[in-house]
Amino acid sequence: MDKKVITIVIPTYNRRERLLRQLESLQIQGQVNSYYLVVLDNCSDYDVNKAICEHGFKDEFYSNIEIVSRPLNTRMGYNLAGTLLYAKTKWLWLVSDDDISVNDSITNVVSYALNYPDASLIKFQFTYRNTFSDIHIHSIKDLEAIYHKHYFTPGDLFYLGNNLINTAKLQDYLGDAFEHSSHLIPFVMPALHQLVDGNAEIIFSDKHVQIYVPNKSGDTWMAIPTILKFAELFDIRWGNPEYTQRLFRIVCNHFMVTEVVRMLLSEKNESYRRYAYHRLKETIFNRPQSFKERMFWTSYFFEDRLHIPIFSRIHPWLKNKIR
Repeated sequence: MDKKVITIVIPTYNRRERLLRQLESLQIQGQVNSYYLVVLDNCSDYDVNKAICEHGFKDEFYSNIEIVSRPLNTRMGYNLAGTLLYAKTKWLWLVSDDDISVNDSITNVVSYALNYPDASLIKFQFTYRNTFSDIHIHSIKDLEAIYHKHYFTPGDLFYLGNNLINTAKLQDYLGDAFEHSSHLIPFVMPALHQLVDGNAEIIFSDKHVQIYVPNKSGDTWMAIPTILKFAELFDIRWGNPEYTQRLFRIVCNHFMVTEVVRMLLSEKNESYRRYAYHRLKETIFNRPQSFKERMFWTSYFFEDRLHIPIFSRIHPWLKNKIR
C-alpha cells in the first residue's frame, strides 16, 4: 500500500547549481517513502536529467525523482501554475530551486499534512521571525489580522517553499492558477479565491522549512514589468469587490514606494514610465500613505516632470543600485 503523504514539486529554469543544492538538502533528510518528488523543467538551456543523473545522488533518492521537461518555455507564471497538475497525493509542497530545505522540513511538512487533512493551504514561515501556536483563518478579515499583527509579512505570499497545498480540497479552484498565471503567484490564487468565497481554512505555522540564498548576480524580481503584473490583481473581481481589494492590498503591500521610485527613474522610455507610474498609483499604492511615502512620490514627480533631481540628491546611493 502506498503510504506517501506529500508530493514535492520543484519548478526550475536555468538554475543548475542551485537546483542540485536544493536536491541535496532534501536527500540528506531521508524519509523517501513519505513523498514523491517531481522536477518540472521549463525548457532550460542545459540537460536537467543528465545533470541530476551525473551528480551522484543515492540510488534510493534518485529513483524517487521524476523529471518533467517542457518542450518549450512557458514563462514563469504558467510553469508555476502547472506544478498543481503533478500532485500524486492530495498534498503538494512547492519547493523553489533557489532555496535550501532545513533539516527537519520534510518531517514538519508531512506532520502538518497528516494533522490537518481538511485545510486548504498551510503556510510556513519563510524566515525565522515569530513563535506562535498554529493560526487557523477562514476569512479575509482573519487574513488581514495575521499581517496586521506581524506574524507574517506580505512578502511571504510570494515564496514557493512555504506553501503546502491541498489540491483535493481546492479541486474546484485549481483553474484560477492558470487563469491568473500572468500574476506570478498563481500557486496561492486557488486558496485565496476559496477564502474570498468563505469555504477555505488556511493555517499559518511558525515552523521554518526553507532558507532563501540570494543569487550573487541578482534577480530582477522588482523590475517594472514584474510589479505591473501584480497590479493586474486589482482587475480581478471575486465576490465582494471590497473584500478582493483588501486582499490584494495585503498581497501587494510587499512593494515599497522607495523601490518603485528608483525603478521608475531608471526607465528610459518616457511613455512607458508614465504609464507605469499612473498604473501603480491607482492600484498597489492607492491607499493612505505615510509622510515618507508621500515625500518619495513628490520627489519622483519633480525629478521626472521638472527635471529637478530631488530624489537623486536625497538618496544618491539609490541611483547606482537599481535591481
